[in-house]
Amino acid sequence: MTYLRCKGCGQYFVTAEGFYYHRCQAPSPLLAEVLEDGEEKQKGGEEGMPRFSEIYPTAGGNLLNCQRAEELELWGKPLTIKSVEVRDIKGKQKAIVEFEEIEERLALNKTNAAILAEAFGDDTAAPIGKKVTLTKTKVQFSGRLVDSIVISPVVEKKKR
Repeated sequence: MTYLRCKGCGQYFVTAEGFYYHRCQAPSPLLAEVLEDGEEKQKGGEEGMPRFSEIYPTAGGNLLNCQRAEELELWGKPLTIKSVEVRDIKGKQKAIVEFEEIEERLALNKTNAAILAEAFGDDTAAPIGKKVTLTKTKVQFSGRLVDSIVISPVVEKKKR
């Protein structure tokens, strides 16, 4: 559990999620996390607005999406899988892949998880140390076409 105090009105909150955005009558409410030793750590960014990493702490921050992959020019470049971790995101368990070459992590959808399982085996530790590439494709989601990342194993060519 996390204890928060509004610096605007002084009200305390107990949250299980780690962040609660409080709207008080103060001009710009700033939330502070009350640490075990009684000290306070400010929550939120400028003007007391919450950060996405605080609202969704289970995501581990820095999740890769198509826009970020585009900015980093990752399409088709080999990436080495550093770790695979299972996390609870929005009430569902997701495998999160961390790469050696970049800070961003990729939350696997069912398709990408199946691709890794088929290529390297069903054990989530099996892909560690293996190389993959990312490709952008369009998929239908909630009745509309959206960009999506597809992961592909790098097939090493055998020497003759």
